[in-house]
Amino acid sequence: MIHVSACLATSLDGRLNWPDSDSRRIGSEQDLTRFFNVCQAHEAILTGAQTVRAFPKPLKANPYVHIILTQTGSLPWQAPLFASDSPARLWIASPLPPPNPLPQGVCRWIQTETPVTCIHNALTEANIGGLLIAGGGQVFSLWLNEDAIDTLHLTLTPHVMGMAASALCPMALRSAYSLRLTSQARYQDEIWLTYVITKHH
Repeated sequence: MIHVSACLATSLDGRLNWPDSDSRRIGSEQDLTRFFNVCQAHEAILTGAQTVRAFPKPLKANPYVHIILTQTGSLPWQAPLFASDSPARLWIASPLPPPNPLPQGVCRWIQTETPVTCIHNALTEANIGGLLIAGGGQVFSLWLNEDAIDTLHLTLTPHVMGMAASALCPMALRSAYSLRLTSQARYQDEIWLTYVITKHH
C-alpha cells in the first residue's frame, strides 16, 4: 500500500503560480524550507514536466527516486536534476516509448496511459511505501481522481491570482472530497495546513 502525500502552495483563489511566471514561487522562503522538510520524509517524489522545467534541480541532497510525468518528453535534459552527480534516481512516466539509449540520469522509463496504477505498481516492486506529489495541478488532480492521495500539506499565500494562473485542481473530479485538518501553523501572512483527505459520501 502506497501512502501518498501532496505538498503545494496556493493563492487564496486556488492558483499555483503568478499569472506571468511559472517559475516564480508564490510562497515565502520559509515555506520553501517547509517544503524541503516534507521532501526529506519521502523516498519518492513525483512532479509534472512543467514543474521540472520551472525548477530543474534535485529536491533532496540524499538519494531518492524522482518521478516525472510527461506527455511530450520535452524536459531540460542538461539541467542539474539530470546531471551525473544528481542524487535523484529518475523515473519517467509517459505515453511515449522510451528512447534508446535512455537520457542521462534516467534509470527507468514507464510507458503508460494509466500513470497512477503503473507508478504505484512500480513503487511497490521497488519496496517504496511513500510518495510525495510536489506539483503541479494536473498531477494533483489525476491522483485525487483515483482516490490516491492520503495527506495534503497546503500553504495558503496572501495573493489572489485570477484565471490566468494555473489552478490547483484543473480537471473535473468524479467525486467530492472532505479534508480533516490535523495541524496548522502561521508564518506572517501565510497559513500552513495539513489535512487528511477522504472521499465525501
